[in-house]
Amino acid sequence: MVKCEDWLKLLKRYMKSKGFPLNRVSLTHSRKADKRNANDPRGFCHVVLGRPTIHCAEALETLPDEFIVGILLHELAHMVVGEGEDPELDVDEWVLEKCPEAGYHYADIKYASPKFRVAKNLECVTKSFLKKLNTKVV
Repeated sequence: MVKCEDWLKLLKRYMKSKGFPLNRVSLTHSRKADKRNANDPRGFCHVVLGRPTIHCAEALETLPDEFIVGILLHELAHMVVGEGEDPELDVDEWVLEKCPEAGYHYADIKYASPKFRVAKNLECVTKSFLKKLNTKVV
């Protein structure tokens, strides 16, 4: 999961610049996430609140970078926001408010894992945000 780990490193630096240090957060491959992804083409990652690990399906590596970063940003936001009345909505609102430069939105994606699948309404960021992450100009 080298590509995902590289993006996570850049996102952690970004989150720290926003006042949310998440230095201890790591990423791990999860068979549970693989099984979820096999049943749900949108199921790539999950977190357990209170633990600094993002559990990822191997298929995450097959996505375009703007989707990898969108999904990882979403999971990091779960760690910051915690539990609420509507955790998914709370996380999306937090990302939109605190990280407007990410251009966070939902989009459909067709990917191969190993056969072609379509994930509708998947977390995504803009390509310009990816460039900013890579050049440390966020």
